[in-house]
Amino acid sequence: RSNMIDTDDAKELIRELMIMYLPKAIAFIERNTFGKNVIDSLMKDPIIGDRIYWEYKEIVAQKKIDDVKKTHMVNQKSKVRYYGISTDPKTRPMMVDLLRSIVKNEYKVLKSKYIIDDISGLIRTKTGKIEHSASSHDDSVFAYLILRYAIAYGKNLAYFINKLTDVNISSSEI
Repeated sequence: RSNMIDTDDAKELIRELMIMYLPKAIAFIERNTFGKNVIDSLMKDPIIGDRIYWEYKEIVAQKKIDDVKKTHMVNQKSKVRYYGISTDPKTRPMMVDLLRSIVKNEYKVLKSKYIIDDISGLIRTKTGKIEHSASSHDDSVFAYLILRYAIAYGKNLAYFINKLTDVNISSSEI
């Protein structure tokens, strides 16, 4: 719950939790400025580096082609691994919608005092964004929503489940 923890301490905390207490866990890390640094550092770890959630993202780049007659540009598609979960203007409203559904239909799963406190401190700003008030936090509820978002919309869960268990699950079963 500390928003004052530095990158190295956060990395060590996640590493210790995953090695000592959660040996088959997948790390779903928010891909913001701070999280990107944590992800980059943890990816180098030989024990948990391959347990950081990622998906393939297709990118389109232009490539210069020189031939005998003329030079021209062509679009070239490639896939890159995109580590972590983004909370951006597209995904954040989806996470808030998930929270609405959880509160309405699955409220019994909300057992953490921190998550419940965070929910009770959420406000709608003048711009319509749902976020914490000046006197509250939303870190715990968004940590939970990042996981729920990955479960609802993730495209690579089967890979990690198959990797960490002896069960083969297809992506259509998730």
